[in-house]
Amino acid sequence: MNYIKEINSFYDWLELNSVSDSVITLWHAMMHINNKSGWKVEFTVAISTLQVKTSLSKSSIIRARNTLKQLGRLDFKERKGNQSCIYKVIAFHSDTQNETQFVTQADTQTVTQTDTINKLNNTKPNSILLEKESKQGFISIEESKELFPQSDLANQQSEKKEKSCAKKEKYFNQADFKKKLIGLGALEKHADDWIEARKKKRASFTESVIDAVLRECEKHNYPFPEAIRHCAENSWQGFKYQWVEKEQNGKSNSYNSNNGVNNRPENTIGKGGKRSTAAILAERARKQAAGNSYGGNFTTET
Repeated sequence: MNYIKEINSFYDWLELNSVSDSVITLWHAMMHINNKSGWKVEFTVAISTLQVKTSLSKSSIIRARNTLKQLGRLDFKERKGNQSCIYKVIAFHSDTQNETQFVTQADTQTVTQTDTINKLNNTKPNSILLEKESKQGFISIEESKELFPQSDLANQQSEKKEKSCAKKEKYFNQADFKKKLIGLGALEKHADDWIEARKKKRASFTESVIDAVLRECEKHNYPFPEAIRHCAENSWQGFKYQWVEKEQNGKSNSYNSNNGVNNRPENTIGKGGKRSTAAILAERARKQAAGNSYGGNFTTET
């Protein structure tokens, strides 16, 4: 897909189709995400990510994507639970046929030339080898390298592929790391606190750290700013949604235990099933107070 060509066609299309600013903003965000994904036919993205990239509310994004679908510029499929929608940007231009022909011709030509060269290389060293064996009876290491140069070439190509495939980690200084967090919606205070927590733990400030938090938020449809708040308040080095659930469950259990009836002294049971002294005295005081309120007599238990 040609990015510039699609943008120009989109603005030509706008001359005949009047849409709101939110629809235009969402279309640009979808094109940006599709470009980052390598122009996949279908891709997924969370609502929270779209909110960060467009500065639109959730309801505005839903209305805008419905408008784009009705006008034939976007298609999407909703999934169950907290799973993100599957989106498909409908392009103005399709170069699939040309690209397929180009790739097929290039691959066919390359394979044919490679087979021919390999046959020549395999035949030539063998003939030279036979001549040298007949004259000297053995071949030195230097001569073997001259006879089989294709092995060195193969090693060099494999090394280049390994270097190109190795992903280079991007490191931030603290200021850039903070700027990146705020740009994704985190509050400045929470960004400062999390940076301080990571400094104490001697953790590095890399792009993969932020990407990991974003992936976890997209997976569970959880707001990125809230994730950074939890990391700052709990001094977490990273973020896992299950930690938030565990924290919320712990607060709920603590509330129930603090407000339940089992904490009353008269309900306290000692070892062996016997009531403690404090429980007995509390029960007696309660009965005495009840007797006095009705004007009756109260006999002290012995």
